[in-house]
Amino acid sequence: MAQALDKGIGDIEALSNFGEQGTEIANNDIYQIIDLELKDMLGEVKQTISRTTLYPNKSTRGHIHEHANESYHFIDGTGLLLLQGEGLNKLYRIQPETWKFIPKKIFHMVINLSQNEDLVFETVYPGKSDRPAINKEDKKKK
Repeated sequence: MAQALDKGIGDIEALSNFGEQGTEIANNDIYQIIDLELKDMLGEVKQTISRTTLYPNKSTRGHIHEHANESYHFIDGTGLLLLQGEGLNKLYRIQPETWKFIPKKIFHMVINLSQNEDLVFETVYPGKSDRPAINKEDKKKK
């Protein structure tokens, strides 16, 4: 029982050391992405929190998740969030402390309109990431 509690507490502590505990998925001329997988007591990934730093005047490559909803929490910077599909066609202005829910099967893309400030946001989704593969070393940021 004590080991199970320690394991759960470890994941909570990992959130406060996101950059140190997470896995860098990409770091190129568009963004840096770090994933933190939250596991249950048996070590199974139950949820992933992904932190993205989107560089000035860049956008994410839009995508769709076929089988899972996703939540976005914008932490720093301002920009736009595009949602399209299933009768939805919306462009939202985003700023720090904005939360947005992204239903499954909805195309979504984040755009940083700033010329000199990063846009930082976290996404939360169930299980392991189903994002398209990203070449971590492609166009490495200088």
